Amino acid sequence: MDAAGKEYFLEKQRTKVQFALPPHLHAWCAAILAASSLNEISDEDRCVLVQHATDTTKPEMLLDHVFVARCAPAYVQGNFKLSFSVDQSLQAVLSVLLRVLQATGGELKHGTPPKSAQERALIKLLVDMGEWTAMPIVS
Repeated sequence: MDAAGKEYFLEKQRTKVQFALPPHLHAWCAAILAASSLNEISDEDRCVLVQHATDTTKPEMLLDHVFVARCAPAYVQGNFKLSFSVDQSLQAVLSVLLRVLQATGGELKHGTPPKSAQERALIKLLVDMGEWTAMPIVS
C-alpha cells in the first residue's frame, strides 16, 4: 500500500496531470492484491480476495464503495498504521483483509489511539482482565 501511494504521487509530480482517481483506490487495490498473494492465508480467504479483484475490472467501480484506504508510519519504527473504510457491500472483503493482516502478524485496533503510555498500559491491563469490552473482536 505504501509503495502504491508513493508511486501515485511520484507519477503525479512527474506528469503534472490531475488524476481522475483518488489515491486511496490505488492503495485499496494494492492491499487486496498483496493480501491475495500471501502464502499463509486460507484458500477460502484467498478465494474471496481473488474474486473481489477479478470482479473489479476498473478501479472506477470502487469510487462509491471504498472511502478510506491509508498507510502511514506508526510511532514504533517499522510499523505502519492501516486505515480502511468501506460501504456495506465490501464489508465481507474488508473482514477477510483484516483477518489476513492479523494472521500475518498485524494487530487490530479500533478508535483513536490513547494519549499516553500510561493510558495504553491501563487499557492493556483492563483487556487482559476481561474488563474492557469497548473494542470489538473480529473473527
